[in-house]
Amino acid sequence: MNDNKRFFHTSDLKQWLLETSQKALNNGSLQSLSTELVTLSGAIPFEVRKLSSLRTKPSHKFAKNTGKNPFLPYEKALYICHLQAGHVVLLNKFNVVDHHLLVVTPEFEAQETLLGEKEFHAILQVMSSFPMLAFYNSGMEAGASQPHRHFQAFPQPATLPVDAVLKRISQNPERLLALPFPNLTVDIAGKTAEQVYKLYLSMISQFNCGKPAGQILAPYNLLMTDNWMMMIPRTRDRYQGISVNALGFAGLILVKNDEQLDAVQSLGGNRLLAEVCA
Repeated sequence: MNDNKRFFHTSDLKQWLLETSQKALNNGSLQSLSTELVTLSGAIPFEVRKLSSLRTKPSHKFAKNTGKNPFLPYEKALYICHLQAGHVVLLNKFNVVDHHLLVVTPEFEAQETLLGEKEFHAILQVMSSFPMLAFYNSGMEAGASQPHRHFQAFPQPATLPVDAVLKRISQNPERLLALPFPNLTVDIAGKTAEQVYKLYLSMISQFNCGKPAGQILAPYNLLMTDNWMMMIPRTRDRYQGISVNALGFAGLILVKNDEQLDAVQSLGGNRLLAEVCA
């Protein structure tokens, strides 16, 4: 555990993120994965990244009994800061996108159980520093690789592929029919953590994902920007061997090799996303 805590400041997070990333790269703690980018034509111009090499990234199994938790204790070289809600902000050790961070609960809480309001205080506090895309994979079927609760975020690109079909977004959770998968999407611009949390609970209820606190929920993905939040129910984590997490629904897909790239190009992004929700 890192005994030299530093606490979040809106104006400092970006600099801390840059400094920590550079140091961790220099000492080998941060193992960035190189990729090649292919864009698919269509209403949603999906960005497909193919890993140039698998490097040393382990093949994680979503299991509670492996005895391995990379967050308890966390790797000191990946530490950025603590948040007021108690969460720890860390670098994602195996990142595809630069400055990819994790917002992790200080003690073990299950990734598949109902999020608390404190999680929304934590992630919105982080997102207050600069524009980010935040996301959450709730359980193995939603693409999670770790059972310890964590949000993820990275600097938001100027445009996301999904922006091409995001038009008017309601103040209440509604399905956007322009998207090829089941979803509930809502405007969260200017809303407080308490308000966003209530919208999250409404989405959980509408998708019938909810169960009593502490029990496993039906799998789903969550995406958040400064302006909108989207929830997508899941039935499986992959289709034709291609794994999909929350980023897929923003139009960002990661494949391991040429065979998977060919499969995505043949299927199309829309079909891939529809199949993991079917």
